[in-house]
Amino acid sequence: MELSLSDGWTQVEPRETQFELLMSDQSMGQRLITTNTAFTEQRDLGFSGGTNCPLAVDRALDRVYVSVDGIVGYGIHEAQQLEFKFADDLHAVWMLEHLASGQELLMHLAGGDPRQSFIGRLDLENGHLRKVSLPAEAFFPLDLNAQQNKVLYSTPGGATIYDLRGPLHAIAAVDLPFQATGGAFDADDVRVILGGIGLVDWRPESGELRRLCERGSCPAIDKDGSVWFSVSDGALARLRGDETGYEVIVELAEFDISDGKDGSFAQPLVFSPDGRYGLAELTGRRELVGTELEEAEAFCKRVGQPFSDLHRYKHHHYFCVLDFLAQDAWCSEGYAQNTAWIAGRAVADRVSGLA
Repeated sequence: MELSLSDGWTQVEPRETQFELLMSDQSMGQRLITTNTAFTEQRDLGFSGGTNCPLAVDRALDRVYVSVDGIVGYGIHEAQQLEFKFADDLHAVWMLEHLASGQELLMHLAGGDPRQSFIGRLDLENGHLRKVSLPAEAFFPLDLNAQQNKVLYSTPGGATIYDLRGPLHAIAAVDLPFQATGGAFDADDVRVILGGIGLVDWRPESGELRRLCERGSCPAIDKDGSVWFSVSDGALARLRGDETGYEVIVELAEFDISDGKDGSFAQPLVFSPDGRYGLAELTGRRELVGTELEEAEAFCKRVGQPFSDLHRYKHHHYFCVLDFLAQDAWCSEGYAQNTAWIAGRAVADRVSGLA
């Protein structure tokens, strides 16, 4: 796949790095897999549950946790499995984070009542699950600041930050002119970048709200404080240093990447542990014509489904790795709603040998 890149960036052939990528495979088997960054070697870790299941990585123990009828933990480089069952028809969705400060998993829990959800904390040593009811307006978790024990949620009219220390309580809230579908805490804990229909800079302490750009979603902030975001499903951009505009860094060159009416496939850029690499997910579409269009129309008629724009296009999904140091980028076909960077096998073996 040919990429269109900003000046100074170069497309290269996929290559291996010291890291691997962890994801829930989109095949019917619903398998949790790792792949090297050249996308030439895969390993199967086990069943992953739904394709949008959240992942949490314990880097110290080389273990990954996924939501599968409770929580299941897999060894990333060694064959091992742990299971933690939940009662009361609870299941973890949208958010699952390993807290490096202790042997705990933090998660968003949904139950049998769709009007109620919880923040859950699972003690990995004894399997005890502690849950705290979320306010009704807390809709979707956007980001977690584990060091400050804060979690950012979208609400019907904006976004709210909740303090996780002691009884759950709101410490800041903001009204927005759009539905927040993404958000990121800055490392200095001064600002929050919110995205939906455009990006805004929110300063929770003062309440200041500043529009950064009219287009954009899925913001992420790198180790240097630069804001990356999706301009569309197939284009990744970075705010300029003075925040007076943005530059599209990489986009698919051979497909229609304009915003469609059939939803967004964009996901936030995911950074490697050392901050050198980023993984973007790019999706383009191609309008069906001729026999392909006729087959799509016939399929909808056969299953009794109205034909719409969703069926008029074929979508093509790609993983795109960016090397920020070399300013190189490469891509491979594939899509996953949740991904994580982990140490590659060679690095894990070397660290184990030194222990």
